[in-house]
This record gives sequence, C-alpha cells and structure tokens, in this order.
Amino acid sequence: MTKMNTLTIRISDFDLKLLNLLAEQQTKTNIVLSAIRQRFEESLADKNIIRLSENDFNEVLKVFESEMSSEEIIGRKNLAKAKMWD
Repeated sequence: MTKMNTLTIRISDFDLKLLNLLAEQQTKTNIVLSAIRQRFEESLADKNIIRLSENDFNEVLKVFESEMSSEEIIGRKNLAKAKMWD
C-alpha cells in the first residue's frame, strides 16, 4: 500500500468557503490532488528542460544578442508577408 502523507495549509475564509462548496461533490483530498496534478501538467509535464553550464548559457546569449545576417533579415521579411492559415 502506498504511504500517505498529511498536508497542512493556511487558507483564507473565502478560499475555505470555495473549498467547502467544491467538497460537496468530492473530497477535499481529491480537489487538492487534482489541482496539484493539473498545475504539474501545465508547468512541467511534456517540457524538455535543457540545463546549460554558465559558459554554454553565455554562448547562447551571444547568439541572441548578435546582429542578424542579411539572409535572416530577408527570411523574416518573407515570413511576415506569408498568408496565415484560416
């Protein structure tokens, strides 16, 4: 059996009323777990995190801070003229 932990939070009277209204349909535990999982999916799931050393990060910054080449400028102008999908 999975070990279950206890979570203690501080909550305003207003938010407690909202929680109690939601708890008429499901348990407070399920409400909190659902919110945690939704937030995780929105924030972290399916995102590839790339960790760079400070030197590598600075090299990437140099690329973004450098002037665009004439080919890049022409490419961006052409892209701006392209018709958007309907």
